[in-house]
Amino acid sequence: MSGGPSRGRAWLLGALGVGLHVAAFPPLSLWPLALLAPWPLALLALEARSSGRAFWRLYLAGVAIFVLGSWWLGATSPVNLAIVSLVDALWFGAFGWAAHRALSRRAALPALPLIWTAHEMLRINVPLSGYPWQLLGQALAANRAAGPAADIGGG
Repeated sequence: MSGGPSRGRAWLLGALGVGLHVAAFPPLSLWPLALLAPWPLALLALEARSSGRAFWRLYLAGVAIFVLGSWWLGATSPVNLAIVSLVDALWFGAFGWAAHRALSRRAALPALPLIWTAHEMLRINVPLSGYPWQLLGQALAANRAAGPAADIGGG
């Protein structure tokens, strides 16, 4: 098999993951897409040849997510948008690296939500990070049933 089809698949998975993630937030606010967004991104990482490539694939997807989802920062200064996008996308890269390492055995795929949640928790709690936008849980908050469920299950 040549590199063409797999490269095309990688671009498709990346675009799908970015699109689902961004569409879950305003102005589209299609919150159910937040439940699907991690899956194409995880496949993008899993199908990489190495953990390092998985990191870079997800880093680029993260840059796109932050540029498209935080475009309003550009109104304050394009430098602000660039800094947030380039720095916080490192967390998506870390997710890609971890997903490739931990989920390479397909039997481990049920751990994906745990890895995604850990990546988001680290992103908002590690010093010098903490950009509190584009967290998938925020998109789910638009669901009226999710709020009461968080009271029962935590959140």
